[in-house]
Amino acid sequence: MNAVIFANGNFVATTYSDLILKQAELIIAADNGARYCLEHGVLPDVLVGDLDSLCPRVLKELQVADTRILLYPSEKNATDLELALDHLLTYQSVTDITILGALGGRFDMSLSNIFLTSHPKYQYMKIKIIDHQNLLYIINAHHPLFLSGRAGDTISLLPLTSSVEGIETLNLRYALKNETLYAASTRGISNQLTNSEAKITVNKGVLLCVHSIV
Repeated sequence: MNAVIFANGNFVATTYSDLILKQAELIIAADNGARYCLEHGVLPDVLVGDLDSLCPRVLKELQVADTRILLYPSEKNATDLELALDHLLTYQSVTDITILGALGGRFDMSLSNIFLTSHPKYQYMKIKIIDHQNLLYIINAHHPLFLSGRAGDTISLLPLTSSVEGIETLNLRYALKNETLYAASTRGISNQLTNSEAKITVNKGVLLCVHSIV
């Protein structure tokens, strides 16, 4: 099952995000991410969070539409996005997750949202974060990446764990063959596609692939 989460960062609709939404079988709004849903004519199936940033008008509209609401206390030990991802763990059929609105706004929240996706509890989920400039993919031993784009597109590889081992790439200008990348190293920055299709696999660790589309 394909699921989409609307977070509360910045969101600019694109042709690709429109396609993702059309293919979505389950839509989750993390707190004020619900406003993006309504602005783009989408009703979320589930609203998750403490609702501290959600305006009453949006909440009322979702209540009338019978959206399932999972309300949490404002003093909690997880962000609304983490609560939304944790909720998806309860669906055995959910395998592919796209997060919209995870970037922009508060820088600490953007970083937190990215690192959150590397948590071991989500290792069996295929997760990507998209905005109007970048496609971010989470790669681990369970989920190799088959990437589509244009020759010359910029691809950067960033470890989200202390190291990522056994990295293999196909159709990248600077090939990696059973190599290791380390956190805080810039070695994986600014690679390039040499073909419209590429493949990236790892044996151990969690790797972030950033595909710049501008």
